[in-house]
Amino acid sequence: MNRDHRPHPKRLAIVAGLLLLATVASVRAQTTDLGALQAAIERNEELLAEARMLVHDTGSAKARTALEAATRIHQMSREMMMAGNRPMIVARVVKRAREAILGVIQLARRESRLEENALRTIERASVRLEQAQSALEGTDLPPDAPPRRLVDEARGQLDRARAGMHEHLFGVALQLARASHDMATRALRMLRRDAAPAGRLDAELERTDRLIERAADALGDHADEQGRRAFDEARELQRRARRLAHDRHSRAALDATRRARRLARRIVAASGRGDGADAAERAERDLERTDELIAEARRIADESGADESLRRRLDRAGALQREARGHLDAGRVRAAMDRTRQARDLARRVLDALGRRLDADGVARLLDGTDAAIARAREAVADHGGDRARRLLEQAIERQRGARRAFDAGDLRRAVALTRDARDLARRAGREATGEMP
Repeated sequence: MNRDHRPHPKRLAIVAGLLLLATVASVRAQTTDLGALQAAIERNEELLAEARMLVHDTGSAKARTALEAATRIHQMSREMMMAGNRPMIVARVVKRAREAILGVIQLARRESRLEENALRTIERASVRLEQAQSALEGTDLPPDAPPRRLVDEARGQLDRARAGMHEHLFGVALQLARASHDMATRALRMLRRDAAPAGRLDAELERTDRLIERAADALGDHADEQGRRAFDEARELQRRARRLAHDRHSRAALDATRRARRLARRIVAASGRGDGADAAERAERDLERTDELIAEARRIADESGADESLRRRLDRAGALQREARGHLDAGRVRAAMDRTRQARDLARRVLDALGRRLDADGVARLLDGTDAAIARAREAVADHGGDRARRLLEQAIERQRGARRAFDAGDLRRAVALTRDARDLARRAGREATGEMP
């Protein structure tokens, strides 16, 4: 008896239906995978555009190399997609491209922060070097004196830091700028300890003269032997200070007149006509700190084009400081401390306001001033410049271009840092071209 082994028609229909569903599901899955891959590639393209902008802005050599590698991987993923490679293989390459592009973005942002930090440090080092050089002027120190060697080395380190910025080696530039700042700071401390500018010394000598006159009045005609000896010593120290100042021994003259002033203050304090010598010395240190703060506020106000209201506040701070000195010279230490604290608080408020009021107009004026400095330097370099002057001018022009880009992008603080550095480079290019001493 023969059996019919043919499948039942109903069973065949069921199997065919299952096969059809599986085929549809496979096609849908493949279509979904291809669509997701295409979307991922397009997203990588967007991220790559962002990475290109960041790398262009920072100019980092490391970021540029990483960008080139990420671009190659991304291009490979596109070509594999177009060639119809298996989705799983394409997906791995797309993932590698995404990781590489994100790495470029992180690197570029890190390099940008490093560049800004280096620029700020170069600016601080430049200001400190100028302060040290100004303090060095007029001194009779020999060429091999430690402050001179430190200033020369600080200048060299700052030049190398700027060269590092030019080559987009921001980490190196940052370290060199920090070293320059530290060396200039050490030199400045030595110079402030070992020398006094002529104008300041004259003022110190005059103040001592006035205090010696007050001490003479305080002693009167019935001074005791101890008071008389102290007065004679103060007067002799002041005569010595005058001789030393005439011979341009500034530091020794300053030391002598300050010793004379301390003796005179003790005489006045002992007579009951003053607030005490120790308090007067503390007040004098406070007044010096206030002088430095007011000078810093004026410098920033001039550079940023501060409005009249802020300038009037600084004028008021200066007037309060003059009152403080008058009180101190008259032996009214508490009144002097009160006035100098008012002046210092006012100067600090002005500095705070200058930081808050960093507006586009003020930065635009800074940029215009740098353009003018670059134009002057370009003329000097064209007439007399050597290779070094031309390099400095090129760096100034490049830094100013960066400042303009930052300004156009609305990054005012970065624009200020860049244009200040550009202006300093332009001035140095002009000095180098004309042979002026730095």
